[in-house]
Amino acid sequence: MITIVSDQPKLQRELESLVEQAVRGGAWFHEDLRLIAENGSVRVESSLPAGRDDLMISLPEEILLPLDEIRMSLSGDEIVIDSFADTATPERRRLFETVIRIYNLCGKIPAHRAASPRFAFPADGEIARLITAGRGAGKDTTETASDPLLDDFIQCRLFSHEDGSGKRRKVLMPMIDFYNHHPDAHGYLNETARHPDQPLIGVSHWKAAADQRECFVCYSLFDAFDMSIHYGYLERGCRFVKSVPLKIELEGVGKLRVISAGAASLRCELPSRLRDLRACMPVVTRSSPQEIELSHLIIPGPSDRHALRRVLASMISAWKPGMDLEAVAELVASAERTVLAENIRCYEQLAEALGSGLESSPSLAQSILEMATLQLRLLHSYELGD
Repeated sequence: MITIVSDQPKLQRELESLVEQAVRGGAWFHEDLRLIAENGSVRVESSLPAGRDDLMISLPEEILLPLDEIRMSLSGDEIVIDSFADTATPERRRLFETVIRIYNLCGKIPAHRAASPRFAFPADGEIARLITAGRGAGKDTTETASDPLLDDFIQCRLFSHEDGSGKRRKVLMPMIDFYNHHPDAHGYLNETARHPDQPLIGVSHWKAAADQRECFVCYSLFDAFDMSIHYGYLERGCRFVKSVPLKIELEGVGKLRVISAGAASLRCELPSRLRDLRACMPVVTRSSPQEIELSHLIIPGPSDRHALRRVLASMISAWKPGMDLEAVAELVASAERTVLAENIRCYEQLAEALGSGLESSPSLAQSILEMATLQLRLLHSYELGD
């Protein structure tokens, strides 16, 4: 059985109950997995050496908690369960209740309020406007929470899971929820040897360094902006920038619109020449003969700078087949300049606004200012890479 160490006796008991319920429901955990609860935070550790990729967690569908089966609200700083859907099994109801008690014992709501830029700055101010403009409009909501703060907190902990019928559902992931993000870690698994031929979510072993005990997972294709705005966490190790929303005018061709969707990813096969670009290839929608919409664009580090150019070239060539290579190259260069200029402008504006607004939530403002500086450093490094 896994090891649990907590600085709160009540939290210790709830974590033990969570593990027991999950195992009873069919979950599998590596015996070397450790949960460490300190100061309102729970992290995952192991004594396995870095470099090993052992399976650490395998959660079958029965253990996942669909958000459409619960309604919640806030009572002060505590999450309250208002009701369950008729489809929620007794086992999932008990798991939901345990997960919510753990959130409350960890003080997750006041912590999220303090760390989330969405709630720290005046909603009608320049900082809030720039933060909102940094990602596509129409942020997803859980539709299970009556309070914007609670909804924002829950949204940060969801995973879009494809169930056995092929339907995608937003779910909470007991235990996996305790993993912190690292941009270089393995992503979530959708198949494991422990639950063959079953819909599931799993995590394999990954550590950032040989002398560390904490294990990480990669949540999605998130850059430092995503982590700062959605999770209230300053990620210093990311080596790419996800473009802000923008429009690219391609002379004589049409318009590329980048919407900067949160975690969109391709589910189709790519030609062999583009397979190495899967992680940064956007989802494409043709909104009109003169316009195509890209879910996102990734501006990589200088060593991978050709990735952006190859993505843009593949978009333009597929949109306008038969165009000669020289014309495609000119359009790619023009689009690249637009992407860099717009992103640099947005982060310079954010840095300027934060520099004059440090008196409001000073520690958080300083953290976001550092994030904007890191993004600008990556953008300028890319710009000067040739």
